[in-house]
Amino acid sequence: NTLSAQDIQPPAALRDSLNHLSKIMLNLSKTEEERLKANIKFKSLLKSYLQKEGAVSAMFDSVPALARLAPADKRFIIYNWELPHSDGTFTFHAFVLHKSVKDNAYQLVELTDASALIKRPESMLLKPEQWYGAHYYKIVTVKRKGRYYYCLLSDE
Repeated sequence: NTLSAQDIQPPAALRDSLNHLSKIMLNLSKTEEERLKANIKFKSLLKSYLQKEGAVSAMFDSVPALARLAPADKRFIIYNWELPHSDGTFTFHAFVLHKSVKDNAYQLVELTDASALIKRPESMLLKPEQWYGAHYYKIVTVKRKGRYYYCLLSDE
């Protein structure tokens, strides 16, 4: 099998580390502290990699906790995951690589889950540090009056 430019695999060592950390994060038999530490390391490794040139085309299909979504026009790519807690709740995490209007280069933005503090998210304009966290599974693109709109679907 050949890989296209859009299907680049990240280095094996990174994939292996993310896989290992992902399994710890999702394993409720581990302690809350173990899962939180694994998540911090997972986020740090992923962020470091996504800041590199060319990372936009990397696929992470083998990492069970991580979802990678992009609309057909590739204007942005979302990498997101959830961290289960012992009390049955979740914290959501995400990075967004989006194309800059100025130079068409991708920029990395980290989203911070603030859903526990947001009472009426449907009527609010939120910043990256006030994201209403969710684990997305699909992007629907709609064009209306010459503009594109993106609807993110989640199961939350």
